[in-house]
Amino acid sequence: MTKYNIKNPATGGDLLPPVAFNLMFQTSIGPSSNTPGYLRPETAQGQFLTFQKLLEWNQQSMPFASASIGKSFRNEISPRSGLLRVREFLMAEIEHFVDPEGGKKHERFDEVKDFKLSLLNRETQLAGKTDVEQVSIGEAVATKLVDNETLGYFLVRIQAFLLKLGVDEKKLRFRQHMRNEMAHYASDCWDAELFTSYGWIECVGCADRSAYDLTVHREKTNAPLCVRETRAEPLKIEEWQVDLDKKKFGPKFKKDGKTVEAAINSLTQDLREKLSLDLKETGKVEIDVPSVGKVELNKDLINIEKRTRAENVREYTPNVIEPSFGIGRILYSLIEHIFWTREVDEARGVSHVVLRTR
Repeated sequence: MTKYNIKNPATGGDLLPPVAFNLMFQTSIGPSSNTPGYLRPETAQGQFLTFQKLLEWNQQSMPFASASIGKSFRNEISPRSGLLRVREFLMAEIEHFVDPEGGKKHERFDEVKDFKLSLLNRETQLAGKTDVEQVSIGEAVATKLVDNETLGYFLVRIQAFLLKLGVDEKKLRFRQHMRNEMAHYASDCWDAELFTSYGWIECVGCADRSAYDLTVHREKTNAPLCVRETRAEPLKIEEWQVDLDKKKFGPKFKKDGKTVEAAINSLTQDLREKLSLDLKETGKVEIDVPSVGKVELNKDLINIEKRTRAENVREYTPNVIEPSFGIGRILYSLIEHIFWTREVDEARGVSHVVLRTR
């Protein structure tokens, strides 16, 4: 900005230098107020942290969903427009946990596949247009416009919910996130937008969050946030396995023993195969060990051979489809949609709701 002398387009003034900005509110916790804490920016994370308990309540059965509603807080730079841009707001979120193996099918997708949605896809947006297309969700999923059945199912349910509240169907559209605005872990994301006097407003987001949240929480807490299910038939796996002579290994490496062993266990299958050939030809192998350097192991210390093992239990981290509702934004948009004035007397306003049973 400085190099090319970029100015404020509205005033012609100089731009301020960039500064760090935290969208979360920081606070202090505890009697001495020396423990930092943050007000939650969404309600979803509580569901991920309690995933193992939720799975237990669902009798270890997949797929399943949980939901929460509560206050969230974000450090909005410039609050305005009533309930639309605020620092404290009410959110309702559903986390639908699904097995990623099998294409994220939904058992009730056939019930909704013929429902049509007004879709604004990213290609149209890239062309600088805002033309929506009426597409059945079955066609959208079949052409991969919408990534999978479960995501498509929830888009239809979101539309049905909004219409039942009394939202004007002509003022509802689903806008697909551009690739540069989508979260790095998401495979697809659509916003249900409602048209108001402020323009199109995002009121519900529906994203495929993949396995990101459960994976990160598991890595940080070491909690078993995964699903374990017994296979119908054992899976036969051929792999290169490493055996160490612990009686000789310990005395040789002493305090570096655990570090060296961890490095050996982390070797890829391709590298293990190469090392097995080296071991046969030269009777020794060399391994790079972090913080230790190159380590040489003779065949009396290590053995590498290919074996077949049976895996009876499948362990995987579920993917998540998440519809997230901004309650305040929906309420405000609904009030605008149902309000009208009489032609003969504009001072006489009417709020009129048509409830749909479908």
